[in-house]
Amino acid sequence: MSPFRRIVQALGFVVLALGALLAVLAVHGYGLVHGHEDRPLLPLRVRPDATLRERGRHLAEVSCVGCHSEDGSLPLAGGMTNFLHEPGAPALGELFGPNLTPGGRIARYSDAELGRIIAAVSKSRFWPRTAVIVAAPNAPALVISPFSRGVRLPSP
Repeated sequence: MSPFRRIVQALGFVVLALGALLAVLAVHGYGLVHGHEDRPLLPLRVRPDATLRERGRHLAEVSCVGCHSEDGSLPLAGGMTNFLHEPGAPALGELFGPNLTPGGRIARYSDAELGRIIAAVSKSRFWPRTAVIVAAPNAPALVISPFSRGVRLPSP
C-alpha cells in the first residue's frame, strides 16, 4: 500500500471518529436540554420573613430589572431587548429576558421544580453572578444567591 493511500485511510478514520463523537455529543446535549429528571421532588418549605422580602426586592431592582423589565423597574414582566441582535449587525436569533412574575412562565412550575432549577443553576459557571428571587402574591420573597451567604451589599 502506498504512503498516500495510508494517509488517506488515516484521515478517513479520523473524520469518521470525529463524526461519531459529534453524534454522541449531539444526542447527549439533546438529552440534557430535553431530558426528564426521574428523581422524586421533595416538598419545599419557605420561612416567611419580611427582611428577606425587602432584600429580594432590593436585589431584583439592582440586578434583574435590566434584562427582565421593559423600563428598568419592577415587576419583572419581561424585557424587550433582543440580546442576540446588535444594531448594525445581522441578528443571530432572538433572546429576550422572560417574564418572571407569577403570571409568566414561573406559574408552570411547582416550588419543588423551581428548587431543582435553582439547584442546577447553583452548580453552573453562572452562579457567582446570579441572584434568584422567588416571589408570589401575598407572600414573602425568597432570595437564593451566593450574595446571601455573608457578602454584604448596600442596603435598600
